[in-house]
Amino acid sequence: MPLTGVFFRPQSSIETADAALIGLPWDGTVSNRPGARFGPEAIRSATLGIEDYSPYLDRDIAHLKIHDAGDIELPFGDTSAALDMIRREYAALVKSRPVALGGEHLVSWPMVQEMYERYGKDLFVIQFDAHTDLREQYLGVELSHATVMKLITDLVGVENTAAVGIRSGTSEEWNILRRHPHYFGGIAGKPLETFPAFAADTLRGKKIYLTVDLDIFDPGIMPGTGTPEPGGITFREFIPILRSLIKTDIVGADIVELAPAYDHSGISQALAGTILRELLLIIGSKS
Repeated sequence: MPLTGVFFRPQSSIETADAALIGLPWDGTVSNRPGARFGPEAIRSATLGIEDYSPYLDRDIAHLKIHDAGDIELPFGDTSAALDMIRREYAALVKSRPVALGGEHLVSWPMVQEMYERYGKDLFVIQFDAHTDLREQYLGVELSHATVMKLITDLVGVENTAAVGIRSGTSEEWNILRRHPHYFGGIAGKPLETFPAFAADTLRGKKIYLTVDLDIFDPGIMPGTGTPEPGGITFREFIPILRSLIKTDIVGADIVELAPAYDHSGISQALAGTILRELLLIIGSKS
């Protein structure tokens, strides 16, 4: 385990850390362009060129103790075994409100399962995404990055989820999404500007899990993803939403679907690294 890690911060023990990280280099069910398995390494690398201080939150990463559990070595070719391993490793970090670095979006499933076992109906999952991910199956497969939110919604209940930025899905998925009580932005959602009021009202007393699929962002600023989708949000639109969650009880988060090979400029991983900084500052301040 390295002596220094993300943002050049010294490695802290899990017992003393304000925030924890874990890498999940898995892209075994991707349906378009592979490469998200290289996301964790790219995000960590990007943080070495990002300022510690966030002007958006007026907080500094230098004031946090961070534990990085490293990447899990996962068995490609066996999705169920990989998900089981993720859940076991993640369970050891749950008390530290960990941020997981993907990897494809299916890696969120075992982590939400673990959080649900801990918090039950108090758990609320917020999905930042371009895609609905509400399919029952994809090409006959039920465990897929295209089904992850169907799995999560069936577990926690649609009333305990929110969807932000979605603009792509099948007609069947759109029939579900249009009835979603907490859908913001995207094609048919409530205005993004109404999200802070929703957060202040509906999320009080909830244990919040955030899953940030990076294809929520417009491909103009996030080309490095396996399934880019035109019409995405900007970082400026994302930050007020994230800032509105400062007073909520965020118990965990993930950043998924960065495929750095499709963006040789490094812009995509720089954006992902900046989002990691903001999440760590929000979560770490609660320790």
